[in-house]
Amino acid sequence: MRGVGKYGLLCLSLFFLNSFMPVVQAATLDPTNVVAMDSQKIIIASAVQMRTEPQVTANVLTRLKLGTVVRATKRTKTEELIGGLRSYWYWVSLNNTQGWVFGNFLRDFDPTDRETIWLRLAHERTVNNSLSFSDYTDNYGFISSILPQVKNRLKATELQFNRLISLQHSLEKVPLDQAKNQPYKGWLAERNKEIFYDEISRRWLVPQKSFWLLADSVPATGLGDEIAHYAMDAPLGGECEGDIACGLRLVLDTDGQYLKRYPQGRYVKSVLTAMSSTLAGIQDDVRQQPNYFRDDKDSGGVLQETMRLVKSTKPIERDKVLAQLQSLLTAYRKFH
Repeated sequence: MRGVGKYGLLCLSLFFLNSFMPVVQAATLDPTNVVAMDSQKIIIASAVQMRTEPQVTANVLTRLKLGTVVRATKRTKTEELIGGLRSYWYWVSLNNTQGWVFGNFLRDFDPTDRETIWLRLAHERTVNNSLSFSDYTDNYGFISSILPQVKNRLKATELQFNRLISLQHSLEKVPLDQAKNQPYKGWLAERNKEIFYDEISRRWLVPQKSFWLLADSVPATGLGDEIAHYAMDAPLGGECEGDIACGLRLVLDTDGQYLKRYPQGRYVKSVLTAMSSTLAGIQDDVRQQPNYFRDDKDSGGVLQETMRLVKSTKPIERDKVLAQLQSLLTAYRKFH
């Protein structure tokens, strides 16, 4: 899958810090050695521990969810190095609970810019391919919780996009032999209307249609282009297994659907290059099965529609693709 590519190393470091008992590489801090402050912070990892003292050996008071906003009223005067990460400890409060949180799990939160901060956090978690099943489900939950408060249409759509990708990532983390066990069983049951199980690949998938619908909600935009490109590569399930008609239909339903929406889009050149590679394989199959189209009455229409979409683009690469499609259409017309 061609997927999206953005951020990762920091989130991975935070994951390990939050999951394992790290080695403290500084002397135990005096909790009275603090600096007064007053600011809001947002939790940027899953199940972040709030402790009774500013040290990793202190008792855990509670675990804070991703996206939780807390108030920080003091911090340690000196930073501490823990698990390769250096930061202050912050004294934070949430409702009636107060305690210490290591600073690498916190980020400044400005309520007047909350939508931008939410989107950045959701995006960072979405595109980090090294997170765990629970991390992705937490990100899905975080995005779901804030969406009703987002007023900007494009930001809301981008958050929905990140939520769909997080859902797909969570499904990829479900071990086949444990799907009937918790927490996987419950998650799959809760999301059953948003996903499907593909018997051939033996995995759960987010329907490609969900991405197309989201792309179409913001037409003729850079975001719509980005989502459409992702949708084009989203796994469909099933397998053509060398069937020519299936392969041609697949080209139309993926690359063709992108070109239909964004004939002058950002990814047209790479889409046409990929399409040409796929068509070259189909041409080889036709040469090995010269009578294939004799009993195929549908591929003619598929080829003509694909050609129409390719003609709407401008890059030089389209001439090669059009020639490939025309050769296949000629082979088809020998029998129809």
